[in-house]
Amino acid sequence: MPGPERKVKRSEVLDLFEPGQPETASTLAEDLPCHQDTVFNRLKELYELEKVKTKKPGGRARVWWIPDPERSVDAEMIDDSDYTSAKDPKILRELAKASESCEPITSVEISEQIDETKDSCYNRLRVMDKRGLIESLKAGSTSKVWWIEEQPTHST
Repeated sequence: MPGPERKVKRSEVLDLFEPGQPETASTLAEDLPCHQDTVFNRLKELYELEKVKTKKPGGRARVWWIPDPERSVDAEMIDDSDYTSAKDPKILRELAKASESCEPITSVEISEQIDETKDSCYNRLRVMDKRGLIESLKAGSTSKVWWIEEQPTHST
């Protein structure tokens, strides 16, 4: 005997995704007539079916995304002389590497790769986000993920 009819189907949750754009259960729930726990359950099912990818950036936070095979950022095209801060091209190169798998990354992950402090890295990421060079998503109360949409143009 089948169970009760679901109020929100997996396909409805999947339709809300834009490839390469990370989401949280709560951001997706804003567009659906249900609680974020319901969306979280549909996302877990989609992950098990290999329709979405997921990552835990910290604490209890979790982000979900569909890879975008069209997105590609060439790290070699990032020229140090285009940036006033020496940290910016290093950070952008790490984001470009992560863009190959469309995986959003945390400031901690970036700071470990470029041998900078977490705070210093986070502050540069905020500046670059404000300037439109990169994208970010707050995931939970204390976590944030970052990614790069397209080939960055120089910063001032």
